[in-house]
Amino acid sequence: MISKPCLRCGEPSPGTYCHEHRPKDKRRGRKRRTNGTEWMTFSKRLRRLQPWCSKCGSVNDLTVDHIIPVVHRPDLEFDVSNCDVLCRSCNGRKDALTRGDTPPDARPHPSAKAQKLLHLQMIVNKDAGDAS
Repeated sequence: MISKPCLRCGEPSPGTYCHEHRPKDKRRGRKRRTNGTEWMTFSKRLRRLQPWCSKCGSVNDLTVDHIIPVVHRPDLEFDVSNCDVLCRSCNGRKDALTRGDTPPDARPHPSAKAQKLLHLQMIVNKDAGDAS
Protein backbone atom coordinates (compact mmCIF):
# COMPACT_ATOMS: atom_id res chain seq x y z
CA MET A 1 0.00 0.00 0.00
CA ILE A 2 1.31 3.44 -0.90
CA SER A 3 1.56 5.86 1.98
CA LYS A 4 0.46 9.46 1.60
CA PRO A 5 1.46 12.38 3.80
CA CYS A 6 -0.99 13.30 6.56
CA LEU A 7 -2.76 16.57 5.75
CA ARG A 8 -1.99 17.92 9.25
CA CYS A 9 1.49 16.75 10.18
CA GLY A 10 2.94 15.42 6.90
CA GLU A 11 3.88 11.99 8.35
CA PRO A 12 3.38 9.05 5.94
CA SER A 13 0.04 7.33 6.52
CA PRO A 14 -2.17 4.85 4.64
CA GLY A 15 -5.02 7.36 4.32
CA THR A 16 -5.54 11.11 4.16
CA TYR A 17 -4.73 11.55 7.87
CA CYS A 18 -2.45 9.66 10.24
CA HIS A 19 -4.07 7.79 13.13
CA GLU A 20 -3.40 10.67 15.54
CA HIS A 21 -5.00 13.37 13.33
CA ARG A 22 -7.91 11.38 11.88
CA PRO A 23 -11.17 13.36 12.38
CA LYS A 24 -13.69 11.90 14.78
CA ASP A 25 -16.75 10.37 13.13
CA LYS A 26 -19.67 12.60 14.15
CA ARG A 27 -22.22 9.94 13.15
CA ARG A 28 -20.70 7.21 15.32
CA GLY A 29 -23.23 5.82 17.75
CA ARG A 30 -26.16 7.32 15.85
CA LYS A 31 -28.61 4.90 14.28
CA ARG A 32 -28.88 5.19 10.51
CA ARG A 33 -32.61 5.44 9.97
CA THR A 34 -33.31 5.09 6.27
CA ASN A 35 -31.50 1.79 5.68
CA GLY A 36 -32.91 -0.22 8.55
CA THR A 37 -35.17 -3.18 7.96
CA GLU A 38 -38.04 -1.40 9.71
CA TRP A 39 -37.81 1.54 7.28
CA MET A 40 -37.46 -0.75 4.25
CA THR A 41 -40.58 -2.68 5.27
CA PHE A 42 -42.52 0.53 5.95
CA SER A 43 -41.42 2.09 2.64
CA LYS A 44 -42.31 -1.04 0.66
CA ARG A 45 -45.76 -1.13 2.29
CA LEU A 46 -46.46 2.52 1.40
CA ARG A 47 -45.29 2.04 -2.20
CA ARG A 48 -47.54 -1.01 -2.47
CA LEU A 49 -50.52 0.99 -1.15
CA GLN A 50 -49.86 3.86 -3.57
CA PRO A 51 -47.95 2.61 -6.64
CA TRP A 52 -47.66 6.05 -8.32
CA CYS A 53 -45.94 9.39 -7.71
CA SER A 54 -48.10 11.97 -5.93
CA LYS A 55 -46.67 14.80 -8.05
CA CYS A 56 -46.43 13.45 -11.62
CA GLY A 57 -48.21 10.10 -11.60
CA SER A 58 -45.14 8.08 -12.63
CA VAL A 59 -45.05 4.42 -11.61
CA ASN A 60 -41.27 3.96 -12.00
CA ASP A 61 -38.48 4.34 -9.43
CA LEU A 62 -40.72 5.28 -6.48
CA THR A 63 -39.41 6.49 -3.13
CA VAL A 64 -41.03 7.49 0.15
CA ASP A 65 -40.38 11.05 1.30
CA HIS A 66 -41.03 12.65 4.68
CA ILE A 67 -43.15 15.80 4.49
CA ILE A 68 -41.74 17.07 7.80
CA PRO A 69 -38.08 15.97 7.92
CA VAL A 70 -37.15 13.34 10.50
CA VAL A 71 -34.46 15.70 11.76
CA HIS A 72 -37.17 18.09 12.95
CA ARG A 73 -39.76 15.51 14.09
CA PRO A 74 -38.23 12.05 14.73
CA ASP A 75 -41.50 10.92 16.31
CA LEU A 76 -43.20 11.14 12.87
CA GLU A 77 -40.66 8.90 11.11
CA PHE A 78 -43.10 5.99 10.68
CA ASP A 79 -46.29 8.04 10.57
CA VAL A 80 -48.15 7.41 7.30
CA SER A 81 -49.63 10.93 7.31
CA ASN A 82 -46.09 12.39 7.30
CA CYS A 83 -44.94 10.36 4.28
CA ASP A 84 -45.50 10.87 0.57
CA VAL A 85 -44.76 8.54 -2.34
CA LEU A 86 -42.70 10.34 -5.00
CA CYS A 87 -40.65 9.22 -7.99
CA ARG A 88 -36.92 9.77 -7.61
CA SER A 89 -36.87 12.81 -9.93
CA CYS A 90 -39.74 14.59 -8.12
CA ASN A 91 -38.16 13.76 -4.77
CA GLY A 92 -34.83 15.19 -5.96
CA ARG A 93 -36.53 18.29 -7.34
CA LYS A 94 -38.34 18.83 -4.02
CA ASP A 95 -35.10 18.44 -2.09
CA ALA A 96 -33.32 20.89 -4.43
CA LEU A 97 -36.10 23.45 -3.93
CA THR A 98 -35.90 23.17 -0.14
CA ARG A 99 -32.10 23.54 -0.25
CA GLY A 100 -32.32 26.48 -2.65
CA ASP A 101 -30.32 24.83 -5.48
CA THR A 102 -33.06 25.39 -8.05
CA PRO A 103 -34.99 28.62 -8.65
CA PRO A 104 -38.54 28.58 -7.22
CA ASP A 105 -40.05 28.95 -10.70
CA ALA A 106 -38.59 25.58 -11.74
CA ARG A 107 -40.54 23.87 -14.47
CA PRO A 108 -42.84 21.02 -13.39
CA HIS A 109 -42.17 17.42 -14.28
CA PRO A 110 -42.64 16.93 -18.06
CA SER A 111 -45.35 14.28 -17.69
CA ALA A 112 -47.32 16.37 -15.16
CA LYS A 113 -48.71 18.49 -17.97
CA ALA A 114 -49.85 15.42 -19.88
CA GLN A 115 -51.46 13.95 -16.76
CA LYS A 116 -53.35 17.20 -16.15
CA LEU A 117 -54.53 17.38 -19.77
CA LEU A 118 -55.80 13.78 -19.67
CA HIS A 119 -57.65 14.47 -16.43
CA LEU A 120 -59.21 17.67 -17.82
CA GLN A 121 -60.30 15.88 -21.01
CA MET A 122 -62.02 13.20 -18.93
CA ILE A 123 -63.90 15.87 -16.94
CA VAL A 124 -64.92 17.76 -20.10
CA ASN A 125 -66.13 14.55 -21.78
CA LYS A 126 -68.07 13.56 -18.67
CA ASP A 127 -69.73 17.00 -18.44
CA ALA A 128 -70.59 16.91 -22.16
CA GLY A 129 -72.26 13.53 -21.68
CA ASP A 130 -74.27 14.84 -18.68
CA ALA A 131 -75.51 17.85 -20.67
CA SER A 132 -77.26 15.69 -23.29
